Amino acid sequence: MKALRPTPGDLAVFAVLAGLAVLVGVGFWGYSYDDAFITYRYARNFAEHGELVFNPGERVLGTTAPGYALLLGALTFLTGISVPGWGTLISLASIGAVALVLRLALADAPPGVRYGAPLLYGTAAFLFRWNVEMFGAESFPVLALGVGAAWLALGDEEGRRREVAAGLLIALAMIFRLDAALLAGILGLALWWRRRRFPLAFALAGLVPVLLFLLYLHLTFGAVIPNTMAAKQSELPAAYSYTLEEWRWLGRSLTFVGRLSLLLAVLGAVLFGSLPLARRRGAAGAVALVLILWLAAHELAYRVLAVPFAPWYHVPMINGLLAAAALGGTAWSWDERRAGARWGSFGMLLLLFPLLVQSAHYAVRQWGQAPDPRWSGYMEAARRVRDGGGRSVAAVEIGFLGYESDARVLDLMGLVSPEALTARRDGTLPALVARERPDYLVDVSLFQPVLGPILDEPAVQASYQPVAELPDGRGPGVRLRLLRKSLTP
Repeated sequence: MKALRPTPGDLAVFAVLAGLAVLVGVGFWGYSYDDAFITYRYARNFAEHGELVFNPGERVLGTTAPGYALLLGALTFLTGISVPGWGTLISLASIGAVALVLRLALADAPPGVRYGAPLLYGTAAFLFRWNVEMFGAESFPVLALGVGAAWLALGDEEGRRREVAAGLLIALAMIFRLDAALLAGILGLALWWRRRRFPLAFALAGLVPVLLFLLYLHLTFGAVIPNTMAAKQSELPAAYSYTLEEWRWLGRSLTFVGRLSLLLAVLGAVLFGSLPLARRRGAAGAVALVLILWLAAHELAYRVLAVPFAPWYHVPMINGLLAAAALGGTAWSWDERRAGARWGSFGMLLLLFPLLVQSAHYAVRQWGQAPDPRWSGYMEAARRVRDGGGRSVAAVEIGFLGYESDARVLDLMGLVSPEALTARRDGTLPALVARERPDYLVDVSLFQPVLGPILDEPAVQASYQPVAELPDGRGPGVRLRLLRKSLTP
């Protein structure tokens, strides 16, 4: 494959995207969703104490991204930039990397496509509410590493160096989040079929680092599968539609018109982008097919695993749709000889207008404020726990609370407290809380099925008094109360 020599068009496109990334980074610096701060606390403890733990002295694999936590902790230790700050930087850089690979894949396309698609994707991805709310998630670097690995592995030229590089990237993606193994398997099969030989260099480069990392996890935690899996599966309601929850979450980011424009633009990419790619039989078509298969397998796997929907699982899917929509917005002009090609592209771009306007409106309105509505209430509760000398706290949601308070956390859902998961299954969670007697309890009205029996426990009622009622932000009537243990037993 010939080396890419940046053109003035490339420099202009990526200068615009870099400027947009800076604006978004400044406006949302260090913000993320509650669960990300669980990984952040693991990372900070690694940076400050050399231990990959949530509660000091408790070796529990309670994050799905231990490798990402190690990276964040190491970067914080080396630079002094906060763990949440690095989370923001890595997410923005990952979106930029996907835009770059999209540009590389479209090197032979007409100028309107090879410049327009990366520009449209990057603009939409930096501003899209789903992404903004998930900044800091390990899913962003996993996406960038996976896309980069696919591009390296399926490039136009054969070569063991490219296979090794691809294997190392996909290994790093799996170390960040083990479900990237789905892409590793699909990519390996695609390489095998395309090269007509087993991709030994790719397999070894991908497997050896991952096996060493799994050995590290086993020696450190006595497990390689995060404790979060069982805890999440235990939360699944009896009557539940995963797809409906996913559609509802997309509805938080876009109105119906915006969602319709996204889907129509994706359809345009299928009709007017995929066919030219397929006819050329080049690397871009192979990469696109592998990534589509990965996203489909990823979506299916989470339904089969029977865990509740979580938006950070689907960052790859959302960005795949945005990339396809960007291609759809420009790909009509792929064949410049076709009558009406430019007008067709203009019409496709109009389809993206509602998506871009709604995304920009959200980013401007939310700029400088935490996207997660739980932020203010939990951060204030955490400061009260810390300033009140609290050494321990029990709660259902533990990310913001645990990171800011730095107190020992009894996780009532069991992600980082396996004893709580066992107690929930046995129906003895109230007795566990009464026995542990944490200094503080956090009561959130949304979680009465879990918290109600605890607060009704006579020993808990006799020992705890409310000391603050704080805003929750998730809707009318949702309250967050902080209860403190009395000084007398």
